[in-house]
Amino acid sequence: MILGGSFGATMQAALRGLNNVTTQLNLSAVRLATGLAINRASEDPAGVIHSQRLRANIAALEAESSALQRTEGAAAYADAALGEVSDLLVEASGLQVQLANDGALSTEEKAAIQGQIDSVVTSVDAIGGYTSYNGSNLFDGSVSLWAAGDTLDLPEISSTVQGLTSIDGEDYTLADISSDGDLVGDHENAQLVLDAAISEVSTARGRIGTFQNGIRSRLDSIGTALELTTQAESLIRDTDYAFEVANFARLRTLGSASIKTISIINDNNRTLLDLFK
Repeated sequence: MILGGSFGATMQAALRGLNNVTTQLNLSAVRLATGLAINRASEDPAGVIHSQRLRANIAALEAESSALQRTEGAAAYADAALGEVSDLLVEASGLQVQLANDGALSTEEKAAIQGQIDSVVTSVDAIGGYTSYNGSNLFDGSVSLWAAGDTLDLPEISSTVQGLTSIDGEDYTLADISSDGDLVGDHENAQLVLDAAISEVSTARGRIGTFQNGIRSRLDSIGTALELTTQAESLIRDTDYAFEVANFARLRTLGSASIKTISIINDNNRTLLDLFK
């Protein structure tokens, strides 16, 4: 009876060891198959909680990055359009200088130059009226872009607004340098309006550039935060393949050894029982 009890206890210990190794071996196989170090919450409750928090942080950073990229795209599009307006205004300024040279130009040449100036004014109105981003007109005077804690108010682009200049108590704009405007023939004051318009557009582009720099700085910060947070989450949730492959091989060896041990115990038990027959 003593021998039987001793062999029974030994066998139970060996079976417990084999069961434990089998459980760990199955867990290791799952980790290798899924690539995840945690496949069930019961494996590491604290790790799951921390990992989910990190994943929430990653999702928030990715959402902010996407929103910033869209806003930066709108700002870049607005800057490109204002660049076209700026080029047109510089062209008109040169034309106005030519037009002021009355003595060297024929009537037909003056009319041709004025026609070019009229075309510039029309083009500025076209850019202001048709430049849109995601269905919204950027230059109707109502658009504000927000990103990285900063706000950018886009200007209204229109010949009736650009170049607003007060001369002798009267207000004039870009529209007044066209053929039907009040500054036709008044080359000096027409140039003042053009200079004001060029300055306005340049200032607006400068504000856009500053706004874009703020966005890019924040995007760089988000990129760094995403990298570090993703690495931290990976350390918790992802399988360390080098370790797990070695662990799997170790557990297989232990399992084989446990099975061999149980076989030896059974053989010894049968041998002793035969001796007592």
